[in-house]
Amino acid sequence: MGEFLPQILKKKLRRRNHRHPCIHHPTNPTIATGISRPAIKLFQGTELDPDILQLLGSDPTQEKSFGENLHKDLATRWKHILTNGLPKDEKVELLKQYLPAENCTYMKPPVLNPEIKSALSDINVKRVSYSEQKQYQMSSCLSAIGKALNLALTQIDISPEIVKTLSDAGRILCDTHYRESLSRRFAIVNSISKHKREVIKNTKIDEHLFGSNLSEHLKSSKAISMSASELRLNSGKSNQLRSQPSTSTRNRGTLNARGTPRATAAETRVYPGQYRHPPPPPPPLAPRAPAPPREYRRAPPATMSHRARSYPQTRRR
Repeated sequence: MGEFLPQILKKKLRRRNHRHPCIHHPTNPTIATGISRPAIKLFQGTELDPDILQLLGSDPTQEKSFGENLHKDLATRWKHILTNGLPKDEKVELLKQYLPAENCTYMKPPVLNPEIKSALSDINVKRVSYSEQKQYQMSSCLSAIGKALNLALTQIDISPEIVKTLSDAGRILCDTHYRESLSRRFAIVNSISKHKREVIKNTKIDEHLFGSNLSEHLKSSKAISMSASELRLNSGKSNQLRSQPSTSTRNRGTLNARGTPRATAAETRVYPGQYRHPPPPPPPLAPRAPAPPREYRRAPPATMSHRARSYPQTRRR
């Protein structure tokens, strides 16, 4: 019986492997996985097509911190300027050479409104002027990039990559110019009274930092605030009058009376703003005749009654 057990177990294993070929087979690894091992190695080593990689999405582990390298002569010159800056005379010449375009005046830094400048302190005015100088240099950079783009667009056999690169540089610099204007506005708004901040924030940047029609916005906001204060004052007075009882209701005798009692015929009615005249003095009285002297007569003695006679009077104590 012990000899037949291994044969029975082998038959059962064959039947099970035939039904489920993906189960690990001790002798054939291809049956266990369904794919041959050399094919797996080939699939892991090959590089995918860029279109397929784009469908899979960007790889978060690969972050680029630097772009393409510059020419060695250009890189050395720019490194020196980035660490030491341009000489003052050379910078002035470059700013004069690349002036803002006439058909794009917004390249120039927006001018600070005189209404705002009069309300700022000297320190804040100096800060704003320093930021304005930075925007002047940005406008010169935009003018130089625009000049290069004009030269590239006039050429026939120009590479589109050059045009695209110069255009991208100009767009990024325009956004930096706008952000610097916002920074100037934010520094100024915090130093102004809270009542005018909302009016100043709603203005739009143009040739002036807070818009060319800032004075109109301030006048309209002042008129609105005055009318609102008048409405609040009138409403407060009306509420006070409603809370206090009127004098006419105090003098009324009954609730059904329609008004104050009428004045008598002898008394003149006085209206508001009219002066009340004093009443005339009474007429003098005529002298009276002296009254005759009165005659005082003594009363006759009373007769005593029978009871009084029988009972003598007792002296009061």
